Amino acid sequence: MAANQILANIIKVMLIFLTAIVVLGIISVFILIPMIIKVDEVETPDVRGKSLAESMKILQEHRLNAKIDSYKASSTVPEEYIIEQNPQPGFKVKQDKDIFLVLSSGTEKIEVPDLTGKLFFDAESEITSAGFQVGFKATVHSDNYPVVNTIIAQTPLPKSIVDRGAKISLLLSRGVYPKMLLMPDLRGMKFNDIQGRLEDSGLAMSKITFKPNPTYGDGIILAQFPPAGQLIQAGQKVELQVSSYTGVATRAQRPVVIEYTVTYGGTQLKRVRIILEDSKGSRQIVDDFFPPGKTITRLDSVIGEATMIIYENDMEHPIQTKGL
Repeated sequence: MAANQILANIIKVMLIFLTAIVVLGIISVFILIPMIIKVDEVETPDVRGKSLAESMKILQEHRLNAKIDSYKASSTVPEEYIIEQNPQPGFKVKQDKDIFLVLSSGTEKIEVPDLTGKLFFDAESEITSAGFQVGFKATVHSDNYPVVNTIIAQTPLPKSIVDRGAKISLLLSRGVYPKMLLMPDLRGMKFNDIQGRLEDSGLAMSKITFKPNPTYGDGIILAQFPPAGQLIQAGQKVELQVSSYTGVATRAQRPVVIEYTVTYGGTQLKRVRIILEDSKGSRQIVDDFFPPGKTITRLDSVIGEATMIIYENDMEHPIQTKGL
């Protein structure tokens, strides 16, 4: 029994000794060692919006390490400048802590759409919805792009990779090159006989004035502008001075200029029919297809009160009725 008691006492002493060693170890790890090897804490500086070089310098001054975490596109923060940081500014960290930085890769790069061959009115919304702006616009005549406001060329070129929000400059068509011709001599001709000649020459009526001339009576061309023999563009407006007994158009028979501009919108040809009604009855002056924006000009003569009735595409309901 005495031997067992001695063994128990020895084991008890050993357990107390081991417990003391464990307690001292815990105290050393959590209290004594940190007191001996103490690491200071610092407040994380704010390096957002600063360049990478400047940020690294600031972090080094605070005994912190700069680590590039990733890049992100930004339209407001310049390339190679800091967008985000982790830990956040003001956060308490130990010295030699890694501070992870998100850098700006600059403005987002996107592909330029191909706008050539499209009408400007259609392309404008495509430009803005794709993330671009409409830049400088210039116009030229082009036989290859006869429709006015068709896009001939663009800068930057299609499929180029540029910054989001960049401006796209456009070269637009003014239509085909104008045809040049010599102004015919209409003086002395009957007003009612010149319509075909004007149309054949590609000219249009602009203004008619009447001048008393008992010698010629009614309806003879006395003067014209542009003058005969002058080089002019096809489609140019012509002004005429016409003879009359009284200086005004006679009510018995008088010349009239019928003019109508086809409504804008789209690129499809539109059917236009023009009916002229006067004391002689009703007659069709125009029935054909024309492009949007085309101005139709015809010369005719009427007796008494006259009305012009215009149909466009819908041949049942007139788009315009006008007294002449």
